[in-house]
Amino acid sequence: MGIPSSAEVIVRFAKGNLYSDPIKKEENDAIIQKVYSLFELQEDQKKILIYFTDHSNWFLQGSLGQTFILELEDHRRDLEFRFPELYFDPAFKGIRYIIILSHAVFQDDPIFKIFTIAHEFQHIVQYSFHLRHFLMNRVFFFYFRLTIDDRQAFYMKQMGIPNEYDARRKAKIINSEMNSIELVDQYLNKKISESMNGEIVDYSFLKGINTEAEYDFVKESEILWADMKAEIVKIVVQIEGRKDRDDRGSELFRAFDLFRLKGS
Repeated sequence: MGIPSSAEVIVRFAKGNLYSDPIKKEENDAIIQKVYSLFELQEDQKKILIYFTDHSNWFLQGSLGQTFILELEDHRRDLEFRFPELYFDPAFKGIRYIIILSHAVFQDDPIFKIFTIAHEFQHIVQYSFHLRHFLMNRVFFFYFRLTIDDRQAFYMKQMGIPNEYDARRKAKIINSEMNSIELVDQYLNKKISESMNGEIVDYSFLKGINTEAEYDFVKESEILWADMKAEIVKIVVQIEGRKDRDDRGSELFRAFDLFRLKGS
């Protein structure tokens, strides 16, 4: 099944994961622990499970990872539906966060792995220290998913949402500390030259992030909220009046309702 990493972070592999050999697991675990040590998490934020999927899992197709925060009802519901083997496993009682990662993250370059894992850890930091703005950014995400039909256009837009920019920026900082900014840039240049269209956008975006420049996640979230609040509220009111909400409309409505309840 996998190997326990520490009292705070547990690593597990899907039974069918073809890349879970003992040597690779040990290398993988060392990287995770190093990344984890560079985050300042309080004791009650340290109950984290990292789960690597196998080839057969469809949930992460087109994505590298997702963090489930088990205090959020929609996250619990999604986890129960998509990964019941985790949701109902009594061994994981008390876990607060589950990070689901693609098998590709395990098998790829360490720099790639660091980018992905640090990105997901930063979302935990955002939730833990800036709940209002974490929930606000979920509203942004679902608003753009509802209003932008083109998948590539949506992906480019969501990369610039403050919580996503902040997570990518932090991941680049962590990567530069564990390696060097020169090595990270070399890796990104190589990926840009090798990749297909969608991947080029992501790697180019990462390369363009200046980690020396200040970035205030809270301030940038409030600026975007002031600019978009009226339009978002207008659409949410329209959705609330419908009896036949589609899935994307319902997602935005629930995200806004949670923000209104816990983030205002």
